[in-house]
Amino acid sequence: MKNYYYNFNLIVALFRKEFLYVKRYKFNTIFGIVFMGIMFILISKSLKQTNDAFFFYAYVTWLLMVTNYSSIMNNLTNELSLGTLEQLFLSSRNFIATLLFRSIIIFFFSFFQIIFLTILIKLIDGTYDFSMVNRFLKLLPQILLGMMSIWGISFIV
Repeated sequence: MKNYYYNFNLIVALFRKEFLYVKRYKFNTIFGIVFMGIMFILISKSLKQTNDAFFFYAYVTWLLMVTNYSSIMNNLTNELSLGTLEQLFLSSRNFIATLLFRSIIIFFFSFFQIIFLTILIKLIDGTYDFSMVNRFLKLLPQILLGMMSIWGISFIV
């Protein structure tokens, strides 16, 4: 039971840290959301012509996987530049578990940004058809299975 308590505290601390990064670097967050919004608008305009949501799902899955693949290496580089990498290795918690929990948190931040942008673009377009969001939520288990392989590959590299 004690191990679960430590892991829960680790997840809460990493979530707070990621939330503070989002608040602290507002320009990066806003630019990322605006850039994803522009890409979503372009994709939704092309979807009106083809009436196929496969391209949207493929783009979102690719975006989530690339974000999480690069997040592990970016986290290592940031910890190295801040000088806290040694502290992570010397802590009582497993270093790999810390990186894995951080990647999971980044995945959920990215996922909620994508859901928010999808709803916002549907409201802007005036279609008010949220079946795309519902179908994307149904694809979440398959995306999580794919994310496990991406996390494994990024730990090897």
